[in-house]
Formats: sequence, structure tokens, C-alpha cells
Amino acid sequence: AKRSKSQDLFAGKGKMAAAVMNEETALAFAKTHGLNEIGVAAINAPNSVTISGPTDEIQAFRDAARKAQTVVHVLDINYPFHHPIIDSARDLFLADLPTIEPKSGACTYVSTVTGGIYDCRGLDADYWWRNVRDPVLFKSAAETALDLGCNLFIEISPRSILSNYVSEIAKHASHSAVVIGTLQRETPIEGRDPVAQSFARAIAHGVSPSVSRRSSKRDAFAGLPVLPLEPSVLKMANTTDEVDIFGREHRGSYSLLGWRTDPNSAHWKNHVDAQLFPDLAEHVVDSRAILPGSGFVEIAVTAAQVHFGSDDVELTNMEIVRPLELRTDRLLELSTILSPETGDIEIRSRERLSSDDWTVHAVARCRKPVEHASDRQIWRANEGESAKLSSLEVYGTAEKFGLQYGPHFQLLREARVFGRNTVEVDLNAAEAPAHPYLTYNLNPFSVDAVFHGLVAMFDQLSGSDAGSPYIPVRFGSVRVGARAKPITRAVIEIERFSGFSIKVNFRMFGEDGEIVASFDDCRFRRTSLRRHHTLASVAFHYEAVPSTMSGNFARIGFAGGLLAATTDAEAKDTASLMLDAMIYRACHEIALSLASQVGFVSVTEFPGEPNFRAFLASCLFILEDAGIASSEESGWRVPSEFTMPAVSELLQEIYREDSGAQALRSGAASCRASLSGQWRPDPGHCRARLHIRIRQQQACVACRRSLGDARHRRAARKRSPYTRTCLRTACTCLGDRAEGPDRSPRHRCDRCRRT
Repeated sequence: AKRSKSQDLFAGKGKMAAAVMNEETALAFAKTHGLNEIGVAAINAPNSVTISGPTDEIQAFRDAARKAQTVVHVLDINYPFHHPIIDSARDLFLADLPTIEPKSGACTYVSTVTGGIYDCRGLDADYWWRNVRDPVLFKSAAETALDLGCNLFIEISPRSILSNYVSEIAKHASHSAVVIGTLQRETPIEGRDPVAQSFARAIAHGVSPSVSRRSSKRDAFAGLPVLPLEPSVLKMANTTDEVDIFGREHRGSYSLLGWRTDPNSAHWKNHVDAQLFPDLAEHVVDSRAILPGSGFVEIAVTAAQVHFGSDDVELTNMEIVRPLELRTDRLLELSTILSPETGDIEIRSRERLSSDDWTVHAVARCRKPVEHASDRQIWRANEGESAKLSSLEVYGTAEKFGLQYGPHFQLLREARVFGRNTVEVDLNAAEAPAHPYLTYNLNPFSVDAVFHGLVAMFDQLSGSDAGSPYIPVRFGSVRVGARAKPITRAVIEIERFSGFSIKVNFRMFGEDGEIVASFDDCRFRRTSLRRHHTLASVAFHYEAVPSTMSGNFARIGFAGGLLAATTDAEAKDTASLMLDAMIYRACHEIALSLASQVGFVSVTEFPGEPNFRAFLASCLFILEDAGIASSEESGWRVPSEFTMPAVSELLQEIYREDSGAQALRSGAASCRASLSGQWRPDPGHCRARLHIRIRQQQACVACRRSLGDARHRRAARKRSPYTRTCLRTACTCLGDRAEGPDRSPRHRCDRCRRT
């Protein structure tokens, strides 16, 4: 503090600059260009110094360095620290210092004044003057710390500046060191303490924390002298024209209505956005913060109470014309005008300090309350059976209809529904406003929570579980009989409803059972939302879901898809033939998993439902057509030894034949992975992809033509041994036979003509 007070005397008499050069080079460069008043203020790193001097010479030094393609950055400092210019302040500095009685420290003290280890008993007044006047030997001090074995440095500053210097010094000295900063200029992440993060990083790098060091205690309440640069109050004395805009002077209550420049006028202004009123910004509709309808009611009621000078007022024909969005990046000027002649109220807004046209959000008419027939009615819920809805259920329904309420708005504790016409709600107490000077007359959070009892019935009233919500658009009559009285209970009477609108009345009560406010002839209109989707809701995500297939059948289904993956009319190359051989090997392994000890696969023992059994029959028909399995009266005879090479060998051969067949290799790899272990079919799985896809295509595995194509029949005579006959995968006779009355195994298929 004393140092800053002394240096403040030299404001504007010099500047400082950071230069990418060493001490000798900087002084020689200045002397070469005739800048004799330039001095080295700090030696930061092997190739970095800070220079100090008169303002004109610092600017000239920078310009000359630019021509020499050397980086020099003038610092935003208006004082020539560590320069002979401040020598005249030495006597004042020493005289102003209190008596200092230095003592020996409990740890090693490395001084940037001397650049080495320093005895703390020498930290007298003369040392602290040298700290102000002499060059900062940061490079030497850091090298001393590294030589002592220090390998972790923590920079405690509002912004990390010295971290790069320490890293450069350690690299130049061939030492390994870690530098941790505390604060940065970036916007901090909410809920994360940067100092605690720095502490955690230090522990992660091996620091052993201790609660206290040498039994010393932290004194957080030490009195410090006032700095000359500290903010000082410059407020002018109060006058008769003064306006207490935000209620800081507490001369009058500050409400959502705002203030008046003329205490006798009927025009109020206020500034609103999501930062000034973060609690109101928790009213989110379709992912946008919207001022609730109860907020407009609060503004109009307050204006009427001020105008009539009474707590008992009534609003009539109040209509909400347009919503008012609360944003963090735009401050709105809210204007409320009340006509003394007619009682008309208009609430409008525009961007602050702009000349844009006003946007009208709500209109109403105010008057002193008139007695209604409903005032003599005893308002209570029906005494019959009711359906109770918890707050979790109510706000879950609101979420489905695009309404997101924050914690300040979730005041509904319980809703009791009597049929489709009456709802009784109990409310929790509203929290204090987030704005430090704000007070409410008719708390908008409690009033909006009363409306939530209607939200609980959105699914019943609209006939759908989700969709467009009902939004308040009109209040026929709003009568208020008490100022700033909390609402604890309410009764909702639904007069009529449809899929497009609701007509409803509200009665709101305090703890003593007296009516706080009455809302009659209220209209809620169903409004279609744009459904603004966030990036997270439209992006692709990886998600693990439970599989309905057991074993490795999902991969086998993919292998089957390879059978009908292509339908081109070109002749098959060697790679395609080997792929067919891989499929035969896969089908052979499936057949052996179903076969008995003697290699017989019985049709009657196929597991699963008809479609799955048809898939298994297709696999065995493939083997029969290839000459691997032989058909018998009630099944197939399958050899116990494989007639085709292993899948891995065929995969290698395919790769050699056609290195570009990446898709085939991927499919074959999946096929091999699924069949490498012992496979067991899932009896409950009835949707085999292999069977479905081949049934749709009806193609020959050899010539890739339709089974009814004449060219296919001519090519049948020339097919290789691997593809001897057509693929009769469309046969569903097994499934048909199992479900039909004829259970004889000699049933003839109407497609393949087999028994």
C-alpha cells in the first residue's frame, strides 16, 4: 500500500515495455538508437526483459524494434517502475513506512531483489525501497529455486503472466518443472472455485497439504491502509430532482413497476433482463425465458394501487398481447403508462438506449373494486373424492407440454382434482426476490404457481399426453384486497374447456383463510410452440440399449445380410465366390450346433417361431444345394467335419484378391467374430434379418438374377461347385406346416416343390 502511494506521484512520467531480448541486447539496442534514458526494470527469462523509461523513449524503442523485427509490447502501466525517475520519492517512502521489525522466517526465502536466498531478518525499510527501485531479478531467483530442488511453482495472481517465464527458465536450465496458475481472464465456470482447482492440481503433482504451517494462524481481518487507486464514493448530494431508480436509498419501495421521473406523473419505467431478474428468467416456455403473465398482473396492480392510493383495486379486461422475453444479452426498457382520465394501462418495451418503436405487451383498465355476486360465495373445494397430484407429477406434465419452471416457480405442493371442473392447490412460501432492492405486492411466483394447478390437468383437458400448452391471454377481472400478503392456497373453477381454450376462475387465499386476490373470466388459449431444439437434442449420440437377442445372433443376422447384399448382373469374381464359401462355412457351423451326435438335424426339433425356423431351414437348404448336407425324410444329414476352409483363411484370401473390398471384409469379420464361439439359437427370436432380406430379393446367389429369369436358368448349368443350385430361401413350408392342420413331414412346398 505504501509503495503504491509513493509511485502514484509519478503517474504519467514514464512507461514500461516487455521486450523479447536479454539484458545486454536491450541496453545495447537502446544505446545504438540514442535512447539513453532506457533502463532494464526486470530480467524475466533468458530471452525476455522489461524495460522502463520516459514515455517518448519507450515509444521510440518499440518503433525501432518493429523495424528490426523484434517483439516489443508496451505495457498498460502509467508509471516508470524500477527506474531512476522515482529516486526523488525515496525519502518520502522511507518516512511513510511504519517501524519494521523483521524476524527469521520458518522457510527458505528466495528474493527477487538479490536473486538468491535471503535472510528474512534483513527485510527492513531499505530492502523494501530496493524492491521498488532496483531491477527485478526474477530469472536469477527462479534458477535459485530450481537449484534447491523446487519443481512445482504456483503463481498467485489475477492473471497468469510469470508461468511462461518459469517454464522457459526451467527448459533453459534443463530442469523439469510444473507451473500452476490460480486465476484467469476467462469467464469462470459456475460452481467451480479456481483457487480450489489450483489446490487440487498441486496435490495431483505431489504436494502434501497441511492444515497449518509452524502453528501459524491465518489472519483474514488484518487492517490495511487505503490505496489511492481504490474506488471512492463520488455520489453528489441529494436534491429535489433526484430519482431513486432501484431503491438503493430506501426512500420508497422498488417494485417490478419501476420508478417515475416525476412523482406526480402516471408514467413508470424499469430495466429488465435475465441478469437483473434471474429468478423471473426461470419461467421458460419452449426453451426461452418469458416474463410470466402474473408479472404483467403485478405491474398493472401496482400501478393501480399507486394511482388510487389504495390496496383494494380491480383490473378489468386485461389482455396479454405479446410475450416479453428475458435475455442475458439484451437490456429492455419497460414502460408503463396509466391514463388518469380513463384508467387505461399499457405495458410496453423496447431495447434500452434505442430509438426503436415500442412493443405493446399488455393492456388493461383499472378502477376501484365493485362488488360481485361471487364475493358472497363461499369458495372451497368439493367434499367428494379427489385425485391428488404431487408436485413431481404436475411439473412432469408441464415439461411434456413445453413449459419448464425453475426452482423459484415450483411452489405447488399438492393439487387435488375434483372431476373436471374444480382443482384445489396448496402452495409453498415464495422465496425472497433475487434482486436486492425489489419487493412485490401480488407475488408473481405465487400467482403463477396457482396457474400450475390448471397445468396439472392439461392432459385431461386437451385429450393428449403432450403437445401445445394453454397460455393465459386474458383476465376479465382481477381484484386485489391486500398488499404483499402471501398466498398459501387457491381454488380453481373451470367453467368450460375445449381443445383450443379454457375459461376459468381463481380464488387465492392467505394463511388466515381470507381472499387475497380473485381472478374471474380468465381465458387460457392453446398455443402451438416452435419447439426450439437444443444442439444436444438433435445431435447423434452413442447409447447402450438392452438387446432382445441372446448369444451372438445379432451378428449372425448381419452375416446373413451378406447373402443378398448385391444384385448386380455381372459375373462373380473370385472374392465373391470365397465370400460364398465363408457363408457355407457359417451355415455349416449353425447346422452342427443344431445336429445330434450322429450329425442329423431334425425338422421337428427346430426352435423358435415360424420365421426363425424358416431361417434355419434356409441355412440347411444352402448346405444341401452346395452338396454339403444331404436331405432325408425328416431332416438333413450334416457331416461332422467342415468341407470349407476356416473363415479367417478365407478372409485373408479375400483381402489378397481385392484389397478395396472394405465392406465385404468388415462384414466377414463380424461374421467370423459371431461364429468363432459356440452358437446357440434363441427360441424367442422370430425376426431373423437373413430370412427377411432374402425373401424380399428372391435372387440367386450365383448369378444374382431373379429366380424366374431365363438367363438364370441357362447359367445354372455352368455354375461352380460352390453354387450348384439356386437359393430356395423363400420357402416357408416349415412354418406353414407347423401352424397348419397337416403335420406330416411329406408336405410339398408350393415354391421349391420339395417335400
